[in-house]
Amino acid sequence: MVPNMEPYVKMGRTEKLYLKALRSPNNFLFRDLCLLVEKTGFKLRKSSSGTSHLFYRHPSIDEPINLQRFPKDNKLAKPYQVKQVLNIIDKYGLIESEI
Repeated sequence: MVPNMEPYVKMGRTEKLYLKALRSPNNFLFRDLCLLVEKTGFKLRKSSSGTSHLFYRHPSIDEPINLQRFPKDNKLAKPYQVKQVLNIIDKYGLIESEI
């Protein structure tokens, strides 16, 4: 007989990125933050030429996301921007699974 076990829940890449951002916003890659934003339905609208800003919009949310890299030699996202993205995801319920 198998002991009482929690049901196995397979997490997708979006959920894994979300959990990683929650656990470690100070050590989250910029490219992963962009991927998380895109996987939750945001579309890249424009990037400022000559700068490192990326502007994202969601088709059903009025709140835009503006991301900027740390200095060019660093691959990490700015921790306050990771937290802003997480707040928007939570506020609008953009990740549907139980995590």
